[in-house]
Amino acid sequence: MPAKARKDRSPLLTPRLIECPAVEVFSADSELVAGSNKIGWVSPELSGGIGGIVEKQVPAISVESLYLTRPALTSKICKAVGKSKAIRLAHLAHLLNHEKESFLAVVLVRGKLLAVSAYWYSNYGDWDVILDSVAKLRGWDAGRRVLSQV
Repeated sequence: MPAKARKDRSPLLTPRLIECPAVEVFSADSELVAGSNKIGWVSPELSGGIGGIVEKQVPAISVESLYLTRPALTSKICKAVGKSKAIRLAHLAHLLNHEKESFLAVVLVRGKLLAVSAYWYSNYGDWDVILDSVAKLRGWDAGRRVLSQV
């Protein structure tokens, strides 16, 4: 008897929800820069990739705080989240202003998925925010926190 094909399970585990409010107008140039929303440093790749973006009528959403159950590549995580569950930049800013635990967020910008890493430094009370290439074969360890829309 042939072996059964193994179903590819998602590497994500869901422990809690975070509410992000609706936003009328969001400007990345003023709200996703060092000095705002508890951000201490933003990678040049992220600054260049989101410069000039204004989001309007951003809806309120619930965000899942997920944890990797096994190691995974950035591309695999982004595929598991997909465009339908990616968050917007306005949601990312809200999360940076209210969360205090490092995370990887899959963010939809100009129709493309971006992987944004946010590292919380409690001794400084601020974030380092970095753009991670979806195509780059970067690996993430089990236990890493990933945020996506419900």
